[in-house]
Amino acid sequence: MTVNGQESWQGIAERLQAERAAAIPPKWSIPPAKLNELRRSTTRPLDVIPSLVPHHELQITGLDALELAAAIRRGQYSCLQVAEAYCHRAAIAQQLTNCLSDMFFADALERARQLDRHREETGETVGPLHGVPVSIKDHIDVKGRRSYAGFICNAHQAVRERDALVVDILRKAGAVLFVKTTNPQTLMVLETVSNLHGRTLNPWNSALGAGGSSGGEGALAALHGTALGVGTDIGGSVRVPGAFNGVYAFKPSGNRVPISGLECSMKGFESICGTAGPLGRSVADLDLFMRVVLGAEPWLLDPLLAMPWRSLTEEMRGWKLRVGFMEWDGVVRPHPYITRVMTDVRAKLERAGHEVLDFEPHHHKRAWDDIILPLYFSDGAVMTKKALAEGNEPMLPAAKRLIEDPIVRQLSVEETWALNIARDEYRADYLQRWASTASKSSSGKPIDVLICPPCGSQSTAHDVKPWWGYTALWNLLDYPAGVLPAGKVLASDAYPEGYAPVNELDEENMNIYDNALYLGMPVAVQVVGRRHEDEKVLGAMQVIDECFQNSLSSSSASKSLRVEATVANLHKTHTIAETMSFTLTLIGLTLLSKSWLVHAQGDDAVPFTNGLTLGQGYNTFTGKGAFHGAVEFVPGKQKRQTKAPFLSPRVLAPGSSYPFKFTPPEGNLTGLDLEKYFAKPDPSQRLEELPENREQSVFVQLLAAQEPVGSKDYCSGKFHANKHLVTSFTEYLKKLDVSASATISAWGQGASLSGGYLDQAKFSKSTLTYVATMSVSKQLDDNSKFRFGIENYHNDTFTRDFGDRWILGFLKGGRMAIRVSITKTSNSSNDDLMAKASESLSFWGASGGLSESAKNNMESLSKEATVDVSTFFEGDLGLLGHDIVPKSSSMNPVEDIFSQAKQLSDAFLESACKHEVKYGVVLESYETLPDFPRNQHVADYSDAIVKSFDVLGQLVKVTELKEALVRSKEVPESYKNNVQRTAESVVSLCRQWINNVTNQVIDPVSSGNSLEDWMQTSFIDKYKPLLPKPPPSKPEPQPEPQPTPKVPCRETVPCYNEMLRLKGSPGALETDCRTGQFSRRKTAHFDPQFMGDEKCYAIQVVIPNQVELNASTYWPVCECIMKEGDA
Repeated sequence: MTVNGQESWQGIAERLQAERAAAIPPKWSIPPAKLNELRRSTTRPLDVIPSLVPHHELQITGLDALELAAAIRRGQYSCLQVAEAYCHRAAIAQQLTNCLSDMFFADALERARQLDRHREETGETVGPLHGVPVSIKDHIDVKGRRSYAGFICNAHQAVRERDALVVDILRKAGAVLFVKTTNPQTLMVLETVSNLHGRTLNPWNSALGAGGSSGGEGALAALHGTALGVGTDIGGSVRVPGAFNGVYAFKPSGNRVPISGLECSMKGFESICGTAGPLGRSVADLDLFMRVVLGAEPWLLDPLLAMPWRSLTEEMRGWKLRVGFMEWDGVVRPHPYITRVMTDVRAKLERAGHEVLDFEPHHHKRAWDDIILPLYFSDGAVMTKKALAEGNEPMLPAAKRLIEDPIVRQLSVEETWALNIARDEYRADYLQRWASTASKSSSGKPIDVLICPPCGSQSTAHDVKPWWGYTALWNLLDYPAGVLPAGKVLASDAYPEGYAPVNELDEENMNIYDNALYLGMPVAVQVVGRRHEDEKVLGAMQVIDECFQNSLSSSSASKSLRVEATVANLHKTHTIAETMSFTLTLIGLTLLSKSWLVHAQGDDAVPFTNGLTLGQGYNTFTGKGAFHGAVEFVPGKQKRQTKAPFLSPRVLAPGSSYPFKFTPPEGNLTGLDLEKYFAKPDPSQRLEELPENREQSVFVQLLAAQEPVGSKDYCSGKFHANKHLVTSFTEYLKKLDVSASATISAWGQGASLSGGYLDQAKFSKSTLTYVATMSVSKQLDDNSKFRFGIENYHNDTFTRDFGDRWILGFLKGGRMAIRVSITKTSNSSNDDLMAKASESLSFWGASGGLSESAKNNMESLSKEATVDVSTFFEGDLGLLGHDIVPKSSSMNPVEDIFSQAKQLSDAFLESACKHEVKYGVVLESYETLPDFPRNQHVADYSDAIVKSFDVLGQLVKVTELKEALVRSKEVPESYKNNVQRTAESVVSLCRQWINNVTNQVIDPVSSGNSLEDWMQTSFIDKYKPLLPKPPPSKPEPQPEPQPTPKVPCRETVPCYNEMLRLKGSPGALETDCRTGQFSRRKTAHFDPQFMGDEKCYAIQVVIPNQVELNASTYWPVCECIMKEGDA
């Protein structure tokens, strides 16, 4: 379309929109007929995503940015896989909501290939965002693309020759840029609509706006079309789209994040600071953005504050916050659903022990009328009107209402100066009011953060102007602020009967309220901090998010306990009533109750949603009801155990669900009896009736930071509950200032629940945990209750309880066990020695060094008892066990060996957390059930998990044997040949296992290494130096050892025996089987599990104490292992 020989604004818009549509590959294009049908069938674009995106892409795009970066680093996904998934999903999002201004998918895929090649050639990632797709708001410059800023006139500009500084930093950190997102005309309205790109729709309800001015980013993030989005905010332009679209968003203080390289009509305007900020799916994503950007020291290239990022999201998890609470701003009362959610947030914060203080708003309307709006357009909007005139385009209604406000006029220099003075006076007054909250707090300190609504409504109908005051005020004050989803609109939400608006703005806001229109929309809260306290704001957002556990946000390892059990049809022929697996676990190195969504649907219907997640290698409830990875301990009442805890699958039947009610106790919690806080289940309202003769049970594995210390201030009481009560009860415990083990303690013993109160903050970075196992069984009595049972330690049986303590560390990379044996050698009382042992053992739960109290207790233990510590490894490490001995003749050997063991365990868990494998083949890395090959029965999933650890252990052990053979000159050649043949067989079987079960092929030609070499370089060389060395001994010439005859496995044999599994006819492994200990006792032990389960023999190898344990002295055992058939 042309006007007077020139292309009209309509023609320009049509042309650019056609070019944009053509950028979507045909394979990702939704046919017009189907798209129209989708739009007619639903007003929620979110609902149709699962039907348009393959399930493997749903899994990739279901991760937040932090999780995705970790998955790429450990080789779970390639950068190309991730880029393809996000490009596809962004293309779908564009067709459903019109959220993109530009798409450059080909560039993104090529960038992903380059990053994959870099990783393959160097073994390193480019940076912390290696392969993470990042979207950019339209007016932020990206090299080779245009920045329209919502104006038609900018369509004639040349493409940008370089990135904006923030984009350059993200690109150098490894980000994959793939789209630019829409913003509105003028950038100064809270709905994203322009003549150039049209209107962006809200993914939750297309009849509502997506917010502005970063509305494209908000909509794309809500549809999981980007891992991390970058917007800008000068009046709420990041926070409002975050709130309206149910995602997390953050506006930093001014001059912390670079804004050079932005296209807008208000360049040079500095009276109110605009800033760039992130939108994501978790607080962790926002923190990641700030760490990456400020970690690049942008102040060296842009006139910014030289203030490095000091992340507090982990540190503040143990804080008790002082929170200011501003229910409304005195101008516009928020819609009823916002008021309800705000009230709910306040109640949950108070129940969690945070101090909440009322905060009165201070002249917010006057600040808007007299300072904010006049400063926004102090040029009388001349530059904005000029840009519109250059494009011959009309001003849209939203911008027109703002710019034509009588308050907006061109100011003189003197008037601008006067407004800047008024701004600074208002800032000073607000600081004083913030500081005055100290007089109201119990600690005498001012509030840490302020919570308030982000807007008067949760989005608006199209072309309706919302009230800016809830966000723009913090731009005036230059306070950092973020939003996070906290609830949703309910059918019951309504204005109080007879409510009278306080002014015209309040009346306008009330008149746009329509519960049917807003029903189901996400509802957010805003968290605000003082200027330049950005880190504290994000830290508080993390604490608040975990406190009220938003049910709208995605599953994330950065979020608090969220257990959901839903009806699951995992296979056409097998239906599970309920997934009954609950795991509280240690994620990374942070002591927090965590869990994962366990949604699943049939493979003949909708693809798997979030999958049946294997939580960091812990328990998984699978298709046939097998509960895998449950740690079983023999109760302390039985004889002393001489074997490490045994990992074994147990088959459990699925159970029912009951309605429940849990009322958290308040006030003084000392001596708390928990039973009365659980309502009696109503068996008449079961979701599914079960056969009366069928006993149901489920195991819950709980990991604790440390055992209870002392014997006072316990909470105790027997209680009955169903699985929902597990969820509610553990949520409650999370809010207490109590360690996990203060509630659940003991290793597999059963009695009433007990535990001592501890300071949670001390263990926020715990690196090793105790493990306790708790069973929940349905009792077939009249009440059909579930009973929880845990046995306490008994004060009168110290040696029995502490005589063989196992401390376990689990992570994806494997398992570490530390055996602590304490035998009393003095006349000290059991109670006294037990208290000392408890506090000494608590050393593993502490994040710092030894306290003086712990040192003193260890010194007493050294004098009053014999303490032995041994370490064992499984999984990646698969190494033999070692006794830990004091490095020196210290007066406190207990402290010495405990410190050594903790140092080793910390190193193990740190390495296991990283768990990076060069060629991306990690056998136990089935993150979710959909990753398991679809041609295999779902029940094989469990076997794959167990088997993968076994195969990995085989490779490690065979490689170790070969390494030892090479070093030893005394081993006969025949032994070496046997080991070589066995190694080749194991490698062959392992390669076959990978091909058959994981659908991943290791090609020695393309990788440049054999599987065996890969194991050597990836695991043995890396981890073996961590092991403590056995005490040196003088070598003495010894005759060549001869194989000892087989003897029956008898407990009367005056030495430790080892059950060796040899190839042959089937047999059973019974008692007296020791897992992988290699010590300086009179017997060498070796765990030959890699040979299979067919036949068992007991082999006794007696070695004098003076003989050094090395390859020469235990090859008789190895020879027996290597022989084919019967030994």
